Amino acid sequence: AELVIRDIYGLFALRKRIRSPISITVYPRIVPLERLRPEGLRQLGELLVGDPFARDLSELSSIRPYQDGDPLHYMHWRLSARGGEPLIKQFARRGDVGLDIVLDSELAHYASDSDGRLADLGAETAISLVDYLLTRGAQCRLFLSSSTRTIATEGRDASALPAFLEALADFSPGDAAGSSNAALATSRAASDRRTSTVLISPTLSRATALSLIQLKLEGRRAALVCLGRHSLHAARGTEKDIMRVLKAEGITIIMVDERKELGHALSTLR
Repeated sequence: AELVIRDIYGLFALRKRIRSPISITVYPRIVPLERLRPEGLRQLGELLVGDPFARDLSELSSIRPYQDGDPLHYMHWRLSARGGEPLIKQFARRGDVGLDIVLDSELAHYASDSDGRLADLGAETAISLVDYLLTRGAQCRLFLSSSTRTIATEGRDASALPAFLEALADFSPGDAAGSSNAALATSRAASDRRTSTVLISPTLSRATALSLIQLKLEGRRAALVCLGRHSLHAARGTEKDIMRVLKAEGITIIMVDERKELGHALSTLR
């Protein structure tokens, strides 16, 4: 096999012939996000929380062993003394932040993506969202459809990031029509109303739009990250009409055309 690495302008190339039976795994790039503020829905009468990642120190969630760097004021001194092992209290997050990410893998939706740029951008968008949420201790799930089923990866802290990277390293659009709707349906069945759902796709069909609207009607937050678009005006025909309907339903639509736009574009996600 021959490995070829080129610069972004295609002027230079480094070629390396590999004779031994090895494999190379390429992981999607993580783009740092700084201003993202997703929120779970709250019931009437609940306290409005400005920081969706804030802990509610009055509501104990679980107990776990002490790890280097844990604040000592979170130590559960009585249980630690009883068991002879330092234990840390974990608290519920008042914002109820949770995010389901559905990455579209229908082959027909990437028909114009001959160089794989949109597929790479979709994977980078997904892993950047995952990294941001996991480092803040928020529940996150990624749904990818295969030829026969929907595969879900989930976690709620930074230790789960490698599993998401492995799942996205294998991402390659190739599924039949309807697979993204099946993934959305799986996400809806596996989550509650406090969880937001984000669909990442280079296109939009009526069936997918109906799935997003159904999420909204059930009282959930839904959003679409549309790949390969500078603005809503770049959409044409039926797709443009569908996007107008989604915006009228209060569903967030974010346009992303390049990796460098990710940080700014995703900051509008709610």
